[in-house]
Amino acid sequence: GGVIQKSKLVYSDADLVDPAVGIWCPSVQGPGGLVLRDLSRYGNDGTLTNMAPATDWVDRAIDVDGTNDHVLIPSVFGLGIGNVTISGWAKLPTTSESGAFVKIGETEAEPNRYGYGIGVGSTNWDNSGNNLIALFENKRWINTSTVVGTDWFHYALVIDSAGTPEIFLN
Repeated sequence: GGVIQKSKLVYSDADLVDPAVGIWCPSVQGPGGLVLRDLSRYGNDGTLTNMAPATDWVDRAIDVDGTNDHVLIPSVFGLGIGNVTISGWAKLPTTSESGAFVKIGETEAEPNRYGYGIGVGSTNWDNSGNNLIALFENKRWINTSTVVGTDWFHYALVIDSAGTPEIFLN
């Protein structure tokens, strides 16, 4: 794991960091600028898109508006649809939100690609709600019917080597 030093997490475990193809952690980087640095050895920095650094960095977190704010990260991973873990922390302002926290795969520029993601909504992340939702292979919505509330929570989407997705909360 990491080591806490003066209220800041310092990554020191090579078993955690070395195999990761990307680690983006606003709380480690701290506020400022349009770049969210990749802490892995690959340097796949993200660009804050449709965001203003002066208002969208809140303490050591990024505030997205649920409409069009996102972090654009280069699609160079070659992750496939097995042996993948996506995890993060989120805090929702209300119990009626929608959208993806993380989405890998198909974009408007690259349609018909397999993809997956995790976010919040009602039956999918296009509909407002407060359920933890996942999308698998860009075709199957997985509604956990698990309400996430408005406090900080940790989420994870794990896809095993057989391509079976599992969703975890806290």
